[in-house]
Amino acid sequence: VLSGIRLIKYFAWESFYAHQVGTLREREVRTIRRLVAARALLIGAVTVIPVAATVLSILTYALTNHSLNVATIFTSVQYLTIIQIPLILLPIVLASVTDALVAIRRIGTFMRAEELSGPYEIDENAEFAIDVDGDFTWEAVRKDENAVN
Repeated sequence: VLSGIRLIKYFAWESFYAHQVGTLREREVRTIRRLVAARALLIGAVTVIPVAATVLSILTYALTNHSLNVATIFTSVQYLTIIQIPLILLPIVLASVTDALVAIRRIGTFMRAEELSGPYEIDENAEFAIDVDGDFTWEAVRKDENAVN
């Protein structure tokens, strides 16, 4: 990593790589924001669903001509409250497990990466910083006097 940084500094490629990393970071931040919004909606829905299920269960029980007394209401509310906390925690636990698996995979990929044999050697006596044996062509364009490099 340090030899890569040294190479970027040596050839003054900071602005190019800063732009590349910035572009990738913007994409990553957009993806993370979408993920956080989806999680917030899921957690909100999972928090509301048990309460709505309790109300709808009691309402359905009453509308189907069953006798509604305190013992029945108290028992059903207690049972639904007991399962409410696990239902609320389920998406949070699943999201945390997913994050942990992604992190473990990233760390594993990094740890399995091939070790560099040594730092990149720079020939101080070389005539050019980079010597490319290639043919390059491009279309001629009109020079814009107002252009800023």
